[in-house]
Amino acid sequence: MKDEIINGLSLKNDIALLYNFLAKYDEIVQSFNYQTHQKSFFNIINKKSITHKKSSEANDILEKEKTIEDNSIIMTVKNAENIPVGFIRHLRNSIAHGQISLKRNRYVICDKVKFGKKSKYYGLEYPTACGIYDKDKIVNLITFLLSIISEQKCQQTKK
Repeated sequence: MKDEIINGLSLKNDIALLYNFLAKYDEIVQSFNYQTHQKSFFNIINKKSITHKKSSEANDILEKEKTIEDNSIIMTVKNAENIPVGFIRHLRNSIAHGQISLKRNRYVICDKVKFGKKSKYYGLEYPTACGIYDKDKIVNLITFLLSIISEQKCQQTKK
């Protein structure tokens, strides 16, 4: 049987890993400890590759995928949120909303939201994050994040 491809993603390999991450997202966020896990996170995803912009500044950049360099992401500013959790949230949203794709062995991550009912732009989408990372980096990141859950479960059984 031939492997199905959706948005460049292999149903057999990529989608299984991404959906496993989705299924365990809440556990990952609850288990993620900035002090303990930040070094490992930033060994996979370089801290300098993450750029924060105000929504008004970011919208123009985020809509033009080609202005984003490989292995980097632009995210809109969130209130006092730690960088890894913000990145993980955008990755989760990108997967959950079908806005992630694979192009030339790189994941294109895009997180968009819709304007609310009170906005004159109601129903239109605007990007909150867009990035391009080598497939290996994202696979390594997800594998690391899933290992955090296992690590925590092992510590709980030792108690």
